[in-house]
Amino acid sequence: MNRTLRVSTLLATVGSVGLGATPAMAATAATQSAPTVCTAAYTVTGSWVGRHPGFTAQLRVANVGLPTLQGWSVVFTLPTSTQTVQKLWGGTAQQAGGKVTVSPASYDGTLYAHRALTLGYLGTGSGLSAIPSSVTLNGSNCPVTVHWKGLQSPAAILEGALHAQAAAGAVWGTTLTDLQHRIDQMKVDESKPRSQAQEKAHLASFITTLQAKKAKKEASPDALASLIALAQALYASL
Repeated sequence: MNRTLRVSTLLATVGSVGLGATPAMAATAATQSAPTVCTAAYTVTGSWVGRHPGFTAQLRVANVGLPTLQGWSVVFTLPTSTQTVQKLWGGTAQQAGGKVTVSPASYDGTLYAHRALTLGYLGTGSGLSAIPSSVTLNGSNCPVTVHWKGLQSPAAILEGALHAQAAAGAVWGTTLTDLQHRIDQMKVDESKPRSQAQEKAHLASFITTLQAKKAKKEASPDALASLIALAQALYASL
């Protein structure tokens, strides 16, 4: 089930009409605002409940009105300081309270005009309750669109994360094949009445595959760390 929400900024103009000001002048002032120079799309790509609820999310920020940025900074604010970003890929994150500041990874410091950057992260709590209240790109406010894919099974969550990493060229070869095979086995078992122990065994095997020496040659360090963190979070929620 896909749900789409629109998060918009309410602009209020407070003042009195008098001392030479006219209603027309007040209306003109209210409609004059800074042009949109960036947009943001927040997608909850996976969400689960249990002992330790969590979610995976993607934040895509598009540069629609700024020149090419040689070095960028994305800042997004979570609703409460208790919500945390456990692992982020696509950049380097620092969190202070509910404020998360992301700077470029060493290999990805340029954001061209009319291009977008994509950040993914693993968070605690509910993905819908962690909708960023604001997103900025180099200090400019970015209107946010929100998408939610609903609660998903561990296999579906892992598959979505694995496919995203593979599409980015961060996982390949027999490691990718082995991980997909494990996920396929999980999906078969999830279609039947399953035990918690069986689900944990699948997740443990997934983690073992990622920790093998071969995986270090067929996946980027960032992809390995992100997928391991996700599998561990799912394991802990059972």
